[in-house]
Amino acid sequence: MVGLLGIALMLVENEIVERNDKISSKSELALLIVKILVLTSTVLLDALLVLRYRCDGRVNQLQCSVPSSRAKFSLWRHILLVLELIICSFHIPPGLGGKFEIMQLHGQLSRHDNSICESLQRGIETVKRGEACYVVYQYPVEVLGVFMVARLYLLARFARSSSALHSPWISLVGSLNGVDAMKPFFHFKTIFKLHPLNILLPLIALITLLTAAIVRVLERPVQAAFDSYWKVVWFTITTLVRAFLFRRSSVR
Repeated sequence: MVGLLGIALMLVENEIVERNDKISSKSELALLIVKILVLTSTVLLDALLVLRYRCDGRVNQLQCSVPSSRAKFSLWRHILLVLELIICSFHIPPGLGGKFEIMQLHGQLSRHDNSICESLQRGIETVKRGEACYVVYQYPVEVLGVFMVARLYLLARFARSSSALHSPWISLVGSLNGVDAMKPFFHFKTIFKLHPLNILLPLIALITLLTAAIVRVLERPVQAAFDSYWKVVWFTITTLVRAFLFRRSSVR
């Protein structure tokens, strides 16, 4: 939940930036507060990750699956912890701002004057960079916060931990039948077999809404048509449906 909170705050942060090209003092203060909240949630998430690894190590030691206290944090567990901290620590910190450019090759140099670019479409301004013509897009640095969606892998862990199957009783029953009921594969296989819609429907809704929000963040500085969030949601749904139907037709 802390990871999802950070992603939601990142989207709010981009909303403030995009709606205020000329940021006023109030908007600048609101943006700073949101960035501080993102930083706080990130630090809290990292602390919870370290605490989880420490608790897992102690549980393994009590279960005698780890022979000594020195092996409580093996090299493999260190690598996994560092990898998770890298993924979950990424955010745009307070004090970091400005814009960056992304250039797309477009058009060609005029035959009569090499200093003039001829656009392939009307209404699109191109600039000369070197010996080629480009369309230059200006993005606020806050857009890079979309990489925070990598935290969504934590949803699988949350679904497993909140499942009724994740209990000592189920673990005991599984061990009596020669099954490791604590493995993630067992949990998700059982969940999808017993109640698939309970996890599929919320997951599809979350992915659709989040994908639409990210597409809007990335495309709104370029195309004004993406300014409406619900229009982007509809665009995302139709794209996913078309991809699903195309895949089914190609399999047949």
